[in-house]
Amino acid sequence: MLLTPLLSPCCLDCRSTSNLTMGTDLEKCMATMIRVFNEHSGKESGDPHKLDQSELESIMQKELPNYFKAMGSKEKIGKLMETLDVDGDKQVSFKEFGMLVICLTMACHEYFVAQK
Repeated sequence: MLLTPLLSPCCLDCRSTSNLTMGTDLEKCMATMIRVFNEHSGKESGDPHKLDQSELESIMQKELPNYFKAMGSKEKIGKLMETLDVDGDKQVSFKEFGMLVICLTMACHEYFVAQK
């Protein structure tokens, strides 16, 4: 199911951290996800719209440190990169990064549901 054609353009300016204080919790979450991706993308790869493996590792270390620690090795980061890189370009796009975030979020939700 492709929702992109059904959605209107983003009305929240995600480029400025001052804008992260406006909007609903979910809108702020979306803006933060975009900002975090943009802060890390292009530093090594040169492409501001993609993450290479070192940039993905940087996001994992800084933004998802508990998951990074649980992964335990750089080889697992490489495997994660291969899994996320659905188009095979050896980089992770924002869409591919979004899948990581949503899959981790769903796994957390399932864990908490099972704990009840």
